Amino acid sequence: MIIGTALCTPVFPAIGFVNICLRFALPDPQLRRGLSSSLGSILSFACWTIIPYSYEIAPLLLPFAISNGISAGIGYAFLDITTGGPRSSSFLKNPILTGGGIGAFTGIIAPRYLYGEAYDILYGIENVTPLMKEIMSWQFVTEISCSTGFIAGCAMYPLLHYPIFGYQRLPWTKFSGLLLMSSFALMYSVYRIDDEKHGMLTPEGSYVKPEMSKLLNSLMRLNVQIMEFEMYSLTTNSWVGSPELYQEVQQIVKSVRNYQRWNECTFDNPLLALLYLFIDKGIAMRFSDHLVTIEDTKELIRKRDQMHKTDLSVAFIIERSKNQGSNLVQLVSNFLISTENFTIRKSQRLLNATEKASLGIELVMIMKQCGMKEIHLETSNNTTISLGEIENWIRKTVPGIILYKTEETAFTQGMSVESQLDLFSWVSTDLPTALKRWEHDFVEEERNRKRFAFAIASGLLATICSGILYAY
Repeated sequence: MIIGTALCTPVFPAIGFVNICLRFALPDPQLRRGLSSSLGSILSFACWTIIPYSYEIAPLLLPFAISNGISAGIGYAFLDITTGGPRSSSFLKNPILTGGGIGAFTGIIAPRYLYGEAYDILYGIENVTPLMKEIMSWQFVTEISCSTGFIAGCAMYPLLHYPIFGYQRLPWTKFSGLLLMSSFALMYSVYRIDDEKHGMLTPEGSYVKPEMSKLLNSLMRLNVQIMEFEMYSLTTNSWVGSPELYQEVQQIVKSVRNYQRWNECTFDNPLLALLYLFIDKGIAMRFSDHLVTIEDTKELIRKRDQMHKTDLSVAFIIERSKNQGSNLVQLVSNFLISTENFTIRKSQRLLNATEKASLGIELVMIMKQCGMKEIHLETSNNTTISLGEIENWIRKTVPGIILYKTEETAFTQGMSVESQLDLFSWVSTDLPTALKRWEHDFVEEERNRKRFAFAIASGLLATICSGILYAY
């Protein structure tokens, strides 16, 4: 009785719709004559529109189904005890008295006292109870609910005849467990949340599939191990897919950002998204673990640039250690221009800066492996430069780069230059060559800086002198 009532709950709105139509038509002879030709349309709409849609949103009706099942179970248990059981009572075999009576009882008790409590227990929505009590305080609604329950009970009770009374020529009690398991399986299939089906009912941007929500905060990074760009999730700290998947995810990100622009919340559960949208905004606080959040665009761009600088520096070091020709520059340039919308000038500037910085990074890593704190520059009057000074030069050349494991955070775990070089078991003892490469760029940069400073100073001096001469 309980499971049968719960399974048939999505049918009740259709019965109630027909009930309301007839309720207005029956007292009015003129309206009844006009309705006689369209009664088929009413029944068609109830059967082919309301019932399928009710089963489609069945998870929203689950608290109603449980409440109806409990009420029907209480009503049948009361009759079973007071009449002596189904075998000794003819009253229980009467579908109108028993089925209709239990249905009417359910139609009065469940909406008024149980619907709101069930919603509160299942979904934490507290304002359904006073709302249902206010609705049921209207006599018209109570009459419709009671009569709908009566009709549903009369229709359902014959279907439950054999499960209740059994079949004389069949040992039906041996199949009761199987029947009960089948009923639970059917109930699960009706009321379970289907991401595909129920996700289509939610507004765009209000719901994201759980497996996709982990990909929203993602970047395109250069996977140095295979020298290809792949999608990297900042949520799971792992490589998650191809550039094609990244483009698909970006469309979802765009819709979520547009939806959240109006201070709305996005969920990874379609049922919660519908409940939040139509019933209770407070559900966002009670189910905060199901909220979908996306990092600010500026913060994602900052992390993207940080990753590009770090990954490219590692890639240049690895490519030099192989002593082989590479299309790394062309690969990166094409990707930045086509996917990240970099201009040619911006991409070239990034490549030049990271390639130059990688020379200093390589030298620093060798010095750390050798335990050196400073080194002598051969082309600068044997000037000594410390490890810290080289590190400062690197960070000035490529701001934001992650050099060491100690600089890693929760979202940059394993992303530093040091961590990535460890993955390749990179060890270089060619200190003179590394020093020569970096020193050439460093000395040339120092010369250019001094020339620029001299030009500025000369210009200022000339301006001051001309001003003085003009005054006299």
